Amino acid sequence: MIDYEKADLAIVKALSKAALTLEEIEQLLDADRKYFTVDQGLDHVQAAAVKSWAKSEALRCRAQLMGQAKSLEDMGLEEGLGKLGKILSEEDLGRLLDYGEIKSDSDEGRMAKQDLYKMTEYSAKLHEMLDDNDDLPEWCLKYIYLSSAALSKVYHYLDYKIFRGADSTK
Repeated sequence: MIDYEKADLAIVKALSKAALTLEEIEQLLDADRKYFTVDQGLDHVQAAAVKSWAKSEALRCRAQLMGQAKSLEDMGLEEGLGKLGKILSEEDLGRLLDYGEIKSDSDEGRMAKQDLYKMTEYSAKLHEMLDDNDDLPEWCLKYIYLSSAALSKVYHYLDYKIFRGADSTK
C-alpha cells in the first residue's frame, strides 16, 4: 500500500537525485506507472527517471549494508536480505558476472549487447562480401582472427560463469 505523503516526498527527492531511505525506495518501487503519470502528473520520462533512481538507491543501500556487515545476520534483516531482497530481484539487478561481490549499476550488459549487435551485423556483411578465393591484406586477416579469438574467450568465460552460477543454486 502506498503512503501518498511519503511517496510525494520520495518523488521530489528522486527527481532531484537525493538520497532515499529504505522506506521511500520501497514506496517508489511498489508504485505503478499510472500512479506516477495520472496521480502525480509526471510524464513518462520523469516516471522512468524516478523508478531508475529508486533502483540505483536500492543498490546503494544494499551495497552499504553488505559492506558494513560481516554476515547477513549482522544486517539485522529477517530472512537474509529481508526488505532489500524483496525490493530488487535478480531480474532487476542483472547477474554479477564480473569479479568481486558487488554488482555495479552501469548497465554493462546493455552496452555489450549493442556492440555484439554491431559485430553480428558487420560479420554477416563481411561474410557475404568475401569470396573463398579472395586475397586479403595480412592486417585484415589478423584483425578478423583477433576478434574471433577475443569473442571466443568472452563466450567461454561467460558460458562457464553462468553455468556454474546456475549449478550452484541447485
